Amino acid sequence: MDLLFQRAQHVSQAWGNTTFKLHAKAELTEEEAALVKKYGFEPAMLLFVDQPKLLRNALIVATISFIALVPIIAWNFYQEIGLGWTGVYVVSAVLAATVGFFYYHQKRETIYVRDLIHGRYFKCNSVIELAKKEAWLEGAVSVFRQVVETAKHWDGTQRFEIKPLPPEEAKRLVLKAF
Repeated sequence: MDLLFQRAQHVSQAWGNTTFKLHAKAELTEEEAALVKKYGFEPAMLLFVDQPKLLRNALIVATISFIALVPIIAWNFYQEIGLGWTGVYVVSAVLAATVGFFYYHQKRETIYVRDLIHGRYFKCNSVIELAKKEAWLEGAVSVFRQVVETAKHWDGTQRFEIKPLPPEEAKRLVLKAF
């Protein structure tokens, strides 16, 4: 398994600030790709980042888009093709939901296995953030690589002998578990 990074930078002409783009993609061997398919790894969450306001913000963006799109759709389609007001609202809702969906997926920091198998872009505000993101992804893909490696041996039965612990150590283990 190889991890490919492609970096780019963009300077905004209007504001003068620089943003950095990082494209990350994991290249799998045929054997690894077969294991990923066999065990259904693609929808698995590789890294979780709690972003409590992300869904709310995506809904706000979708709502604002809907409010802005209704007059535009009405002006362009209502008069020209006789879409009707129901059609105007339906088309505006679908487009607004699409905008909200893309906003959500552009801003989310949680990374799924499918993101890296198919490649994903990340926006970074500084070179430091870019370097951190690269290190973060490299660590996550290293762990995923080991999971795929262990998946080669998941078929069959494996026996683990669990030996009893001395009473005090057993008590500490039980207390630590709860």
